[in-house]
Amino acid sequence: MDLEKFFVDGRWWAGSYGNQFANKPKPEFNKIWKSVQRVVGDINDLELNAVIASNSSDATDDDAELLQKRWRHDFHASYGAEASEQATMEAVVGGIGCVKMTTKHEDEENPDDDEQYVCFEPVYSACSTVFFDVGALSKDKHDARFGWHVVNVNRRAIEEEYGLDIVSFAAEPFINDLPVMGGKDAYVAHYWEVVEKTITTYDFTEMMDGNYYSITTGDGIKDNQGNKVTRDGLKLMMEDYATYMEMDGIMDAKPPTSKRKVKMVEYALMDGEKFLVKSKTPFKRVPLFPRYGYWAMINGFEYFCGEVRKKTDTEMFNNMIGSSMMQIASKDQVPKPEYAPEQIQRFASQRASADNDNVPFLMSDPIKDKNGNILLAGPISVHQPPAIGTGLQAANQYLELNTQQHNGSGQTTTPSNTSAMAIQQVNDRNDDCYLPMVK
Repeated sequence: MDLEKFFVDGRWWAGSYGNQFANKPKPEFNKIWKSVQRVVGDINDLELNAVIASNSSDATDDDAELLQKRWRHDFHASYGAEASEQATMEAVVGGIGCVKMTTKHEDEENPDDDEQYVCFEPVYSACSTVFFDVGALSKDKHDARFGWHVVNVNRRAIEEEYGLDIVSFAAEPFINDLPVMGGKDAYVAHYWEVVEKTITTYDFTEMMDGNYYSITTGDGIKDNQGNKVTRDGLKLMMEDYATYMEMDGIMDAKPPTSKRKVKMVEYALMDGEKFLVKSKTPFKRVPLFPRYGYWAMINGFEYFCGEVRKKTDTEMFNNMIGSSMMQIASKDQVPKPEYAPEQIQRFASQRASADNDNVPFLMSDPIKDKNGNILLAGPISVHQPPAIGTGLQAANQYLELNTQQHNGSGQTTTPSNTSAMAIQQVNDRNDDCYLPMVK
C-alpha cells in the first residue's frame, strides 16, 4: 500500500478517507516526494557493491583484484545497477526492497553445473512477492532455510515452455491489486531451499603409486579432478583397492574414508502443486538480499517501514486541507444579492447579460405594500463568498511547519558572518534524520 501511495494516482484516498470525501475534491500533493528522491539519490551515489579482499595465506591480493574485476563485470553486465536502485527505492518508500542473485552456465549449449557465473536481477514489489521461512530472524536473512520469489506470468507461455498444465501458485492473498498488464494471468514461484549433505571422500592414493586420487559421494559422484564417476566405476575402484591390499595380506580392506557436512542451496521453479524445474546452485544461502528503510526486532517480531508510513498522517492532513480549500475555490468569489421576484421582473434581461455587457450598475424595483409605501429598496439579503476560516488557516500553518520538520528542512538561521563551512555543517545536520537509511 505504501508503494501504491507513492507511485499510483488516487491511492492516498483509498479506504475510509475516500469514503469520507466521496463527493469532494481529492488532491494528492505528495510533499514527501523530494525528500524521498534525495535519500534515494544519496544511497545510489554510494554505488553499493561487494569489496573482495584476500583473507588467508592461500589467497593473494592479485587473486582478490582479479575476482573484484570479474565481480564488477558480472554486476554491470547483468542487471546489477538496476536491481540495486530498484531495491533502494522500494526500501525508502515502502520499507523493504530486494536484490536477487542468480547464475547462468558459462556454456548455455552444453550446461555444466560446475561452470556458472553470477548474475543480478531486480525484484519488483518485494513487500508482496518475497517471502522467507518464519525461522529467519536475522536482518539480512542469511539464516533463512527457505525463500520464495513469486512472479506474475502468462499461463499459456509457461505451459508451452514446459509442456505442462500449470496450477497458479496460491499468491493472490498476498499480491496487491495493482493493475496487471500484458496478459499475465497466473503466479509461479522461484523457490530456494538450504540443505545439508554429507560428503564422503574415499582416498585411493595408496594404490595409485603415491599420486593423489579420491572420489567423493553425497553430491553426485566425482573424482578430485571434477570428473563424473558412475556407481559402477566407484564399485570397481573399491574392489581394486581391496585386491591391492590383499597382496599385502590385508583382507577386505577399504580405502581411507572421511566425512564432512556441506551446506548448499537447491533451486526449483514451482507452480501451485509441482516443480517445473529443479537444479543445484553454487550458493550457500538463499540468494535473496533484502534492503530496508527502517527495521527493528520488537518482542520477537520483525517490523519495518519506509518514509511513506511515517508521514502518512501529515500527507493526508495536507490533502484534506487542500480538498477543503479546493471546495472553497470552486464557489463563486463575488457576493450574490438576493431579490424578491417583483424587484427584478422588469430588469431580468439586463441582469442575465450583466457580466457580458459590463454594465456600470444594475436596477431593481422596490418592494411596496398595497398602499404603495416602499418597504424595501435594496436586496433582501447578500450571500457572501465562502472564506477560509481561522481554524483552517491555523491548521495549514501547523501543517507547513510539521512538513518542514519531517523533511529535515526546518528554518535554521545563521548569523550573516557565518563561514561557508559552518553553513554546510548546519545543512548536513538538518539531513541527519535520513542517516540510518543511508548507512
